Amino acid sequence: MRIRYFVLLAGIVLLAAGIAIYASSAPSPLSSSQQAISNQTPSMHVSIETFPFDESVNKADAIVRVKINSKISELDSPADKTIFQAEVLQIYKDNKKLSENFIDIMQAGTDKALSNKNELLRKGDEIILFLMEAQSKPNTYWILGEETNMYDVTPHRIEKRARADAQLNEISMEQDSNEAPGGKQMLNPSAFIEKLEAEINSSTP
Repeated sequence: MRIRYFVLLAGIVLLAAGIAIYASSAPSPLSSSQQAISNQTPSMHVSIETFPFDESVNKADAIVRVKINSKISELDSPADKTIFQAEVLQIYKDNKKLSENFIDIMQAGTDKALSNKNELLRKGDEIILFLMEAQSKPNTYWILGEETNMYDVTPHRIEKRARADAQLNEISMEQDSNEAPGGKQMLNPSAFIEKLEAEINSSTP
């Protein structure tokens, strides 16, 4: 009887030890930071045709400062794009003679997949864009060179989103040290507008 008791006791001890080992080896739940990373929007690499500043000014149908009002829709053909409605705040160049105070802007990428890690426009964003008229949709424009010709307007500077341009070095306040060469470029606001207008005037026939 005493032998059976010790055998039973040993079995209970071994079972408890096995449970403890399994618990220590089980994967722990994701931390909040890991969950945030796992929930980040994926990005797709998209090849885009880019141009230096002077050529971009010359090619663009319109160069405007706008304020984003709302997201209208997303397209998945022929490429993933998001369409936004924007209020035109200032027109620097307009080959097509804008007739509306509001225009629709197509940006590469969607909420499901960004284009080249470029953040989508958001309601309230104030930004200078180099635009090309979309032939298939009235009062709609796409962004020439995408993120390389998107200039976020902030109270103290203008931020070129991607691919620092040597032609703008003389008016650069700093270059974002966290970006690879050719990344964001921080520009003096008044000097940028002066340079932009001078380039527009020089390219006008």
